[in-house]
Amino acid sequence: MGTSFEKAPFYAQISLKGTLLCLKGNKDHAARRKYFSKAFTQNNLLEWEGTLKKGVRRAILGMKEKGREEGKEVDVLKAVTEMSLKIMVELCFGEMGEEGGEKIPKANDGPTRAAIIDGVHSEVIFTENGSKRKVLYLLRSLPLPLFITRWIFQPSVKESVQQLKQNYLTKPDDFKNTILARAIGKNEEDTGLPDGILVKEAKAFIVAGTDTTANAATYLFWVVLKHPEVKAKLQEEVDSLPEDFSISQVQALPYLQLVITETLRIFQPERWENPTPEMKDSYMPFGIGARVCIGQQLAQMELALSAAMLFREFHNVRIAPSMTEQDMIVEDHFAMSPKGHNFMVVL
Repeated sequence: MGTSFEKAPFYAQISLKGTLLCLKGNKDHAARRKYFSKAFTQNNLLEWEGTLKKGVRRAILGMKEKGREEGKEVDVLKAVTEMSLKIMVELCFGEMGEEGGEKIPKANDGPTRAAIIDGVHSEVIFTENGSKRKVLYLLRSLPLPLFITRWIFQPSVKESVQQLKQNYLTKPDDFKNTILARAIGKNEEDTGLPDGILVKEAKAFIVAGTDTTANAATYLFWVVLKHPEVKAKLQEEVDSLPEDFSISQVQALPYLQLVITETLRIFQPERWENPTPEMKDSYMPFGIGARVCIGQQLAQMELALSAAMLFREFHNVRIAPSMTEQDMIVEDHFAMSPKGHNFMVVL
């Protein structure tokens, strides 16, 4: 809160330094945030309702395809990671259509998709001005594909930013709700952000909005499936939704919101039926104050939609026999993730 606390030196070492996510100075951060804050308001995000639903539907179809054989295990973490990635790419650069479309030539289509996900992961560990010693250490410590995929990720995003600029300047109404739109220069007086910064910000939003939401969704499914009484109560509530429900209707489900709130702490959902002021003040999974996560409302929409739609679709989903408690121990790196790096279920 206030202006006396700034980002730790760590954020100046990774390759996303200089972005909203990593800006050290609070005044610089506030000025940069103005370019993007409107894109993350509830009203603007509701304009993307179709995109968010489509993203979850694609994940469901993919899981169905992989789990077609009876008893076959399906990786929820992989499905929701791809879902979150696709949603973030479309929110950054524009709607792509059911099959990927032509507006974003590389960042979310074709054989590079898995490489892009690896590139997202690699982006947070590479320093731009690291010493030779650091680079050699990384070469010894990391799998080679991580280095390769970062260089796929970089040109994909750069190309997509250029395409977005062209699209926005020729058809502004079609792209005005994208995350990056208000940071694009319109004329000599309104210069916006330089191209290099736009590329870095796009990468930062994709990085920050992919694993965080995917991991939270994964732990939501994990803890709900571990507690049959919670699953039954939640199942009854999401099944009560009308066939063509809206995001607003999903977010109005009281027990689902309790489950989401408590999943971010991993305790008991009922604890939040009557929270005290002290509980509300101390609850900060998205941070607090001027540095609060700009994508908080988007993440909550994705969590609510994915939980409602997946549990409505897969009534009999259960944790796969291959899973152990050890697999789901939290590893805390740039974003928390399960130690086993998957969450297998049987549909």
